[in-house]
Amino acid sequence: MSAKDVCAVASDSQEPVMNMGDNIKLYNKANVITRNDTQLCLQEYSPRFNWYKKNARILDVGSGDGSVTTILSTFLPSDYEVLIGADINPKSVKFANDNYGNKRIKFVQLDIAGTLPDDMKESFDHVFSFYVFHWIDDHHKAFTNIYNALQKDGEFFATFLLFSDIYLGMEMLAKTKKWATWMPNFDKFPSQYYDFHDPDVHVANMLKNIGFNVLDVRCKQRIYHYESIDVYKDILTAINSFDIPKDIWSEFLEESVQIKKDMHLVDEKGVKTRYNLMVIHCTK
Repeated sequence: MSAKDVCAVASDSQEPVMNMGDNIKLYNKANVITRNDTQLCLQEYSPRFNWYKKNARILDVGSGDGSVTTILSTFLPSDYEVLIGADINPKSVKFANDNYGNKRIKFVQLDIAGTLPDDMKESFDHVFSFYVFHWIDDHHKAFTNIYNALQKDGEFFATFLLFSDIYLGMEMLAKTKKWATWMPNFDKFPSQYYDFHDPDVHVANMLKNIGFNVLDVRCKQRIYHYESIDVYKDILTAINSFDIPKDIWSEFLEESVQIKKDMHLVDEKGVKTRYNLMVIHCTK
């Protein structure tokens, strides 16, 4: 299976379109695919989770707007002590606390690929992460921090993108004269397995070398229908990492949709996207 790395780095534009960090409300509205896949994966895998002790402490890495953390909470045993959602973006953390926080669900700022705070070391019984690692460059550091955050016999479960035809469409635009100026260093997009053969083998070996007991690492081929072109445009806007001026952003969206139409991925059901999802399940 193959996956390829595509990226966006901000240019020197004086009038950039807002990036994902400034679109938390839009992301919350449009990011249905993450919530859908989280629900499906937890339905499949949660019977395999080992809740080996009461009053479990749980960490959700890359909690974003907080909606996925809330879905995760419905799959936890009723006696869990606390569920901490952690995200690098302070605006996401505030939005999540304001909209989803409660006595047992709290959100904090954390760079999982940075320095792990001492009070998080060996502090959690279970760590989860959904749709986050394709945004992270240093997987070894992030996985190591997760390993160190877990107590002995603790459990780690994660999903993230390897490939998406959205990447292909954006790559096609990035190669055109019109859009190349606004999409420099496109080859550094966070999903580092876009052009990888057997990424599951690579990730499994990395986890084993860190010290994890790998229970399952696999690639799942998926298809998802965004219910309308407008919803598809919303998610492109919410996750946008390119420094494209606001006054031409609508053109970028129209050309992105046209590429989907040329791929025969737009029909009466909406906009179809094909993608490969990595699923990780392991213990310490």
